[in-house]
Amino acid sequence: MLERLLTALILATVTCACGSGAAQSGAAQSGAAQSGAAQSGAAQSGAAQSGSENADTAGGGPAPAGLSADDHVAIRNLAGRYSQALDLGDPAAWAEVFTDDGVMEMVAQGYEIKGEALRSLPRDGEPSRSRHIPTTFVIDGAGDEATMRSYVTVVSTDDPARIVFQGRYEDRLRRVDGRWRIERRRILTDWIDSAVAEGVADAP
Repeated sequence: MLERLLTALILATVTCACGSGAAQSGAAQSGAAQSGAAQSGAAQSGAAQSGSENADTAGGGPAPAGLSADDHVAIRNLAGRYSQALDLGDPAAWAEVFTDDGVMEMVAQGYEIKGEALRSLPRDGEPSRSRHIPTTFVIDGAGDEATMRSYVTVVSTDDPARIVFQGRYEDRLRRVDGRWRIERRRILTDWIDSAVAEGVADAP
């Protein structure tokens, strides 16, 4: 994050008891100092404005606006829609989560699924026996592009219920036709239950 250096101009009034001439001289020097400070401030202000204009025009125009509060809410809802579509076996809702060229990568397992193959999951429409719980969102971006980092815990709903996966999502997002979608999701494994390691592809 860029930090702005704040500067303060401190004007000291020197009091002299050596006669009126010395006092007047001190006052004149103080006035000159104030005048110089004012001119310096004006020059700095002009330079700042010029720099801002140059920054806007250097790339052909102003930079895209940052994400709004509504964007943050929509992106968090996207994370929830991903989990519910997967857990409840809703193919139509799942297809709406990703862009047409979306990619999902399982980093530790060394594979990825993309495009239509990704958007066609889940195939059978049957609810899964797991619940994906995303938390701790960090969202950044501007315009129609964003990134999101989050933690995820997967809980098996079998009896007895237990945690079967803990990891992280690293997402690249894009706004398409007014809706945020996942362009690429990287899934990083922190821990996985050995009994379900072979079937992790069924619970991304």
